[in-house]
Amino acid sequence: MITAIYVGFNNDMMINQSMYRYITQKVQSMIHQPLHTHMKTHETIVFYTTRGMIEEQFLPKINRKWLKGLQQTLNSPIYFGIGYGRELFEAEEHAKQAFQAAQMRKKSNGFLLTDTKELIGPLIGQTEHEYIRTYDDWLNQFLEKTNTTLKTMKRFIEFIQSNQYQPFTVREYAAFANVTVRTSERFIKRLYDARIVCIYGQEQKYNQGRPRHVYTLVDHIENKFRHMAV
Repeated sequence: MITAIYVGFNNDMMINQSMYRYITQKVQSMIHQPLHTHMKTHETIVFYTTRGMIEEQFLPKINRKWLKGLQQTLNSPIYFGIGYGRELFEAEEHAKQAFQAAQMRKKSNGFLLTDTKELIGPLIGQTEHEYIRTYDDWLNQFLEKTNTTLKTMKRFIEFIQSNQYQPFTVREYAAFANVTVRTSERFIKRLYDARIVCIYGQEQKYNQGRPRHVYTLVDHIENKFRHMAV
């Protein structure tokens, strides 16, 4: 079975050539066969191998010391996502979702998403197993439009519900989701571009700094969120 591994950082940290060579060497040392690899983006490296190699060689060697060594050398937490798939695109998509799940951790770690949508992780520490399902066709369309994982969208829905469907700012969502303001801003922009949220108004505290947009759900989207089961 085809397997992809996404490796990268958080907060838009760029991977330069020396980092690329170092990370590639470290991952390659775990699997005793040549790996196909390339830069997926300036922030992500992707490796290709097989499920057998991952389960027989990579996973048994993954430990906190290995990741901590990478983190100390690169001076940043590092994350990885492993994806199984019957086709290359499926393995890549699953690796991407697993990588995004890992990025939610405060410390370096990794997740695995199987071909049956079983999310396993964190791979270091107390590992849990969760089956990812999309319950509504319309929600699946939102995930595709916004290039967002179900887990990320569920977190946004939890925020909206805990906020009692009141207008919100980028900073408020960042605080709830425990992400940077920049990450929150990019996510909310994707929701805005997909017409899931709209601009409700602006706020400015004590007439200092630039006014901030205040967002709210589009009416028919709010209605769907109120009646969905996730």
